[in-house]
Amino acid sequence: MSEPNSERFRDHLTDSKQRVLEPIDPTVNYSFEVVDVDPWTLELNANKWWLSDDGQVKQASRSLQIYELPPHEIEREIEREGAAMDREDLEFVHRTEGLQASMHEAEMLAVRSGYLDSERDDARLFTQGPSDRFTTLREAELAGQEREVGIPDDWEALLDHPSGYEPESPAHYWQMQHRPAQTADGQPLGVALFVTEFPELPPDFDAYIDQHGMDDSLYPSQARTLEMAHFADEADARKFEAEFRSYLIPGLLDGPELAPEVAKLEGLSGNWQAMTERDILDSMSGNRTIIRDLTDWHLHNPNAEREAREGYESASGEIGL
Repeated sequence: MSEPNSERFRDHLTDSKQRVLEPIDPTVNYSFEVVDVDPWTLELNANKWWLSDDGQVKQASRSLQIYELPPHEIEREIEREGAAMDREDLEFVHRTEGLQASMHEAEMLAVRSGYLDSERDDARLFTQGPSDRFTTLREAELAGQEREVGIPDDWEALLDHPSGYEPESPAHYWQMQHRPAQTADGQPLGVALFVTEFPELPPDFDAYIDQHGMDDSLYPSQARTLEMAHFADEADARKFEAEFRSYLIPGLLDGPELAPEVAKLEGLSGNWQAMTERDILDSMSGNRTIIRDLTDWHLHNPNAEREAREGYESASGEIGL
C-alpha cells in the first residue's frame, strides 16, 4: 500500500517546479517554494502535500516571507537571490538536520515576518490535512517540551528582531580597484572594476592608514577579489562605482555582498578568486595591469537597465498585462 502512494506523490510532483523533500513519504510530504505573487512581489512558502480519500494529491501552503521587487534591475536581482538563498537554507537544514529542524526554521521565519503568531492557540504550522510528521516549536512550548525538541535559548530574542534578521557576521575591509586591461599583444581594452576583500583587516582600515600611514608590516596575507565590470575608460568606471556605492546600506548590504550579482548582470562569472601574496602586493603597490582575451571583455552598457525595462513594458502591453 505504501509503495503505490509514494509513487503517486512522486508522479504528481516530479514534473512540477516543486522540489519535494526526500525521501518521499506515503502519507504526507513537504516542500519549500519561491513564487511570483505579482510582477513586484515574491513569496517564500512551505508546502504540505497529502492524499485525499479519493486518491487525489492535495496541497496546503504557509507563507514564510515576502520579498518586494524594486524597480531597478540590480535591486530586483538581489531580492530574487535572497529569496532563493532562504529556500536553499531551509532545504540544507533538512538535508543535514532533518525535517523537524527545517520546519522549526520555517516556523521562526514565519513568526519574524508576521505571518504566524508565536503565542497562537492553534500551535500547528499547517492547519489542513493529516497530522504532520514533526512537532512545531509552539506545540512543544505548550506541552512543556522545549528542551526535548531543541527550542533555541534565544527564541524570544529572535522573535523580537524585524523581518529578515540574520546574526551579524564580522565585517571586513574591502575596496574597489580600477585596473587597466590589455590583450596579450598589448592592445588596450579599457578599465576593469574589481571588488577586493581583506578578511584580516578591520572595516575602518582606510581611517587607520590616513592617520598612521602604510608600512610593510601592515600588508595582509589573505584576500579575495571579484571582477565586477568592464569600461571604456576610467571616467566611466568611476561613474559606475559611485552608482554602485549608492545602493549600499552600511550594516545591511555591503559591497562584497552586492558585487557577485552585479558581475553576473554584466556578463561575468560573479565568482570570487583567492589572491596569492604576490597578487596582493602587486595590487596594493599599484602594479595593476591585467591581461584579458578580447572575447572575455564585456564592455558595460549604461543603457542596459533602461532597455530591459522598455522591453518588459513593451511585451506587457502586447499581451495586455
